[in-house]
Amino acid sequence: RRALAIGERLAFTRSFPIYLVLHNIDGVGLRYRQTQDALATLVASSVTSDGTRMIRLVSSVDHVNASATLWSTQTRSAFGWIWKEVHTYRPSFEEVRLGGEEGPVRKTRYGTGVGVGHRASTSGGGDGMGFMRVLESIGKRHAEALKLLAREQYKLMKEQERKSQQGTAGRRGRSKPAQPTISYNAWKKMCMGKMCASDDTGLRNMLTELTDHGIIAAKNLDDGRHLFIPHPLPVLKQILQFDPNAD
Repeated sequence: RRALAIGERLAFTRSFPIYLVLHNIDGVGLRYRQTQDALATLVASSVTSDGTRMIRLVSSVDHVNASATLWSTQTRSAFGWIWKEVHTYRPSFEEVRLGGEEGPVRKTRYGTGVGVGHRASTSGGGDGMGFMRVLESIGKRHAEALKLLAREQYKLMKEQERKSQQGTAGRRGRSKPAQPTISYNAWKKMCMGKMCASDDTGLRNMLTELTDHGIIAAKNLDDGRHLFIPHPLPVLKQILQFDPNAD
């Protein structure tokens, strides 16, 4: 609300734009969702009657997947970024490390997904720092809803792992077990019970945002839409241990 009030006030009183320059908008002190939303609101609410923004933001970004990990669709639209590649011609060791170390990176609607958990192996946990950035950037209700899905999928995957090891250790050439999924209706019932969403529309908007981040995937089966988290067991444990209420 304060960012909205400041932006509107400047739109009314200013004759010339104010330029804000931020070095590393995905830095430790700025990567939280509330901070990013406040900056976006400040910029978007400073529009004058002729469409001129009185607050203009210029920023650098380090994370190779910042567009997917930092902002929701609404926040990205409020910023209205014009992207420019400005090369430093210095080695990008840190940026590449945060983007994922091994294997192909799964695509999302906004480009590459978060740099964690995209490996086929279930032994590795991926880039924990990149995934934690996503968890810290989403809302508390989003995180709680994600944890509900992670809990059910974790149970299914552990049971699947147990059955796979039990009595089949000597077999060769057995097919890879199917990806455990949870029906949308079952997840909806859990989320409503925990008050993560007030209605189906709100829950679907939440699902869209989590899907955009590459955290949740969906597929249609005979009995309807099913959801799953396309990451191995170590990442599911990381989600379950995450506390959205922690400072």
